[in-house]
Amino acid sequence: MSSQLRMVLLNPPFPYYASSQPPLGLAYLAAVSKMEGVDVKIIDAHAERLSLKEITGRILEYKPELLGITMSTPVFDLSVKISKAVKREISVFILVGGPHPSTLPEETLGSGAIDVVCRGEGEETLAEVFDYFLKEKPLEKILGISFLNKGESVSTPDRPPIKNLDDLPFPCWDGFPLDRYFSPARKMRLSLPIMTSRGCPAKCYFCYKGIFGSQYRFRSPRNVVNEIVYLKNRYHLQEFSIIDDNFSLLNKRSEEICNLIIERRLNLPWSLPNGIRASPLSENLFRLMKKSGCYRVFVGVETGDEQVLKSINKGISLKEVEEAVRLARKAGLEVGTFFMIGNLGEDAETIDKTIAFSLHLNPDFSQFTIATPYPGTVFYETIKREGKFLFEKWGELGTYEKAVFEHGNLTADLINRKFREAYRKFYLRPNFIIRKIKGIKRLKDIKNLLSLFSIFIKLETKKSI
Repeated sequence: MSSQLRMVLLNPPFPYYASSQPPLGLAYLAAVSKMEGVDVKIIDAHAERLSLKEITGRILEYKPELLGITMSTPVFDLSVKISKAVKREISVFILVGGPHPSTLPEETLGSGAIDVVCRGEGEETLAEVFDYFLKEKPLEKILGISFLNKGESVSTPDRPPIKNLDDLPFPCWDGFPLDRYFSPARKMRLSLPIMTSRGCPAKCYFCYKGIFGSQYRFRSPRNVVNEIVYLKNRYHLQEFSIIDDNFSLLNKRSEEICNLIIERRLNLPWSLPNGIRASPLSENLFRLMKKSGCYRVFVGVETGDEQVLKSINKGISLKEVEEAVRLARKAGLEVGTFFMIGNLGEDAETIDKTIAFSLHLNPDFSQFTIATPYPGTVFYETIKREGKFLFEKWGELGTYEKAVFEHGNLTADLINRKFREAYRKFYLRPNFIIRKIKGIKRLKDIKNLLSLFSIFIKLETKKSI
């Protein structure tokens, strides 16, 4: 394949996140592009905090023939603006992928600026899009895409999930602004994400399965650890995070990954910031995680009410959550919990149970977000059918700090008030503050503690909530 094909891979800015995380999906696509001989440039507009004008200027300066944009729902409107601005200046083929276009391909194409929607996993599809450019392969022959033909939307059959994830190249982080990624939750400056599996068989009503699907597929432990070694040697990796939906689904496999990390003496701190399910989990797994360098794990809880837990199809019990937190603590790990305020079927009493349960668990950290109905989820369809949406633009779904729907007893005022109350009651407890102050060992610990208090200042002064 000729190296004359020029492509930009763009990560649009997401204005609501304080931290910037390396976009793993784009790194996989960058690796595929380089394997195919394509000249690819990375623009991470979120990490670099670029304006619309700056983004457009960078793209135009590079003069690509192909522009690929990763697109979640909150960045949809801005991504369309970028696409239109670029197309006004140059002739460029625009390909988009991610949760939003995969769910709503016709709406995406109807924006008037997108040429092709890549639905689901993108690595194999992108390689075939290159064949369209360089080998004149018809778009109709490419699985998993949607495009316009004489003004009509055409969708080819879905592409089957990648069976052997070991066949994928390791993500390529060349050209990414590695010095711009940060998070107060990390121990080290340079941390990169690793995905050891794809797909999740759980049926949580708030989760979107359109990219990786429900079929659980996993990389071999040796392949995973080889990637860690590669990242350490090539990019001087200081820390890594495993961001699977289900790292602990197969305990024995997870234990093998930990054992290989120990055997190869990688000596890197790592964490599970996206969380793990509270079941199935074993004491041995937590012990090996700690021994291999893991220092923090989050557990997805969502609610402190058993009936609500069942209604959202979480598939766990509060007793299992308590046991998971206990085992993690026993292994010497820091523990965080995830809760959502405003699950369907909730009222003031059940939300109070959630707040009380978070205090009962007494983890090192607890993250509360306002439940958000994203397109493609059962949650979204339920609100569409029975409730009321409170947003006008897709970008309003990305705040997680303001109710965007009402349903039954769940009013926006109730959700917003209880959201603020949850943070106040958890983080402003005297014993929590004292514990954190006693845990200060270095300057970064002080900065992290101050960042926690900045959350409350923002929540209490934000007029939109």
